[in-house]
Amino acid sequence: AGSSSTPEIVTLLLDQGAEVDARDDYGSPPLIHAALYSSTPEIVTLLLDQGAEVEARNRIGRTPLMLAAGYSKTPEMVTLLLAKGADPLAKDTDGKKAIDFAQQNDKLKGTKAYWKLHDQSFE
Repeated sequence: AGSSSTPEIVTLLLDQGAEVDARDDYGSPPLIHAALYSSTPEIVTLLLDQGAEVEARNRIGRTPLMLAAGYSKTPEMVTLLLAKGADPLAKDTDGKKAIDFAQQNDKLKGTKAYWKLHDQSFE
């Protein structure tokens, strides 16, 4: 479910029995890859609709929301993950929250998605 995937390819893989929460060698499930690398929120929506864990963590405790906030070029990823129940207060193994990652992402700073994440991060 990375940068070269399309919703059709992801659907085909899932229909053929691919596990929606399978882990790679770094402990990351497809949802983390989709949140990081996909240019379309459709793949994230598809994975979540098929039962992917919105709070799935990689080996260093980072969630799809944290990684989308820090590295996605698509602010809609952050908005979508928040709408699907991602926890903006979750912390990784270093104690960082999604807003900490968002502050280094120039594609996100100043957008509605950034401010929505910001407002939910200090409740």
